[in-house]
Amino acid sequence: LTATLVSAVRSLGHKATVSTTRRGQSIVRFSSDRLFGLISRDFGRGAHNKNLPSWILQLPVPLQQSLLSAYLLGDGHHKRPHVWESKSTSIQLTLGFRDIGLRLGYAASLRQVNGHRNVVFPDGKEHPCRPQYAGWFNQSMTAGKEHYGRVSLDENYAYYKIKTIEQVGYKGPLY
Repeated sequence: LTATLVSAVRSLGHKATVSTTRRGQSIVRFSSDRLFGLISRDFGRGAHNKNLPSWILQLPVPLQQSLLSAYLLGDGHHKRPHVWESKSTSIQLTLGFRDIGLRLGYAASLRQVNGHRNVVFPDGKEHPCRPQYAGWFNQSMTAGKEHYGRVSLDENYAYYKIKTIEQVGYKGPLY
């Protein structure tokens, strides 16, 4: 993925350099005021301010599938068979990818995995960290024979169509 990005940046006529963080993450650096302005205006600046702009959420399904696949390959990992997980300090970015996953038919969810905390790096220095949010994408939901229909979203919940209602021998109150 890093090599592909570097190649794309160079094909646009920009110099690109690659460095690696203490955590093993690759950072691709290049200079383009025009591209920087576009990216930071549409996608946010700083890890916790990242988001998906509305035009990304309105792309055709094949492009959204490519975007989600690239995101998970670059910033995700397999949690268990058929389940991908990504983590971010940006709840807006995680919500955006969750919404794309739901549109594509995945069982997708979001949860906060930890709050504000301090992390001690191997050099002994303590660094404050922001809360992290995890997005889960279950691919087996799209691969099976069941089709889960359209999903409605709001800020907190995903609403699925009710397929059947079955009466059981419950005698307690209903709310």
